[in-house]
Amino acid sequence: ANGLILYDYLVKCMKELAKAEPDIDALLPWNFKH
Repeated sequence: ANGLILYDYLVKCMKELAKAEPDIDALLPWNFKH
């Protein structure tokens, strides 16, 4: 999906969601930075 490595993407999402105020928009696949 969008040239992402699924495992790395999911790990990054979980780490960001654990923060007090995660930036949800930045976690969308088309906004994700490797």
